[in-house]
Amino acid sequence: MPKSSEREDILAFLKEPAHLDAAWDLAALFPDVVDELNLKFWKTLKERVSLRLDAMSKPAWGVALSREEDEHLLEARWIGLELNPTDPAPQHAPFYVSPYIQQEYPAKARGKVSDLVVPALHYGIGFSKEINEKSLEDRVPAEADKLAEQLEREDFQKRYESGWLARKDLPYKIRTRADTVALASGDTLEDQLATTFFVFFEKHREVLEKINGKIAKSR
Repeated sequence: MPKSSEREDILAFLKEPAHLDAAWDLAALFPDVVDELNLKFWKTLKERVSLRLDAMSKPAWGVALSREEDEHLLEARWIGLELNPTDPAPQHAPFYVSPYIQQEYPAKARGKVSDLVVPALHYGIGFSKEINEKSLEDRVPAEADKLAEQLEREDFQKRYESGWLARKDLPYKIRTRADTVALASGDTLEDQLATTFFVFFEKHREVLEKINGKIAKSR
């Protein structure tokens, strides 16, 4: 925020009839600017992660956004990216575990520009369908719970609500002033996050494939 004297000068300037129309239009358009940079973030992140997958030998994983169409992505309550197994393909293995990055976009944040209304991004391991702890024993092998316990020791939150196995907040909120400026200035944030996410995936890839293999055999 500008200093008190600067704020008063800005308010006086904007209250002049000659400036009000432009100020009104800018205020109405600015949330759209933030939306455009938000879309740029998710598309660039997907591209960076996809490049890392392409560099792997027989990755057997693909990358997808929670919604592929721009308007649908911005309408979703949960905006995110996941790595999904391609062997077998998701349509042939509708229940699996995979790495996610996600951010909640609550209704109260829509059409607003504020550092206070949007939760932090988080990442971790999730289920392709919602699951709770009571049904975990019947749906996934013991290795999944062991992985959750391992991640808990690494400061992840172990949880089974809303489709998550374990998750951890990231130091980004994307729709805040600082992160929006960073997104407008280049792709550094996307590169950093893609690296963090891919290192996490490579670390746990073997056990994820083992879990998904057991799930597929148990169907």
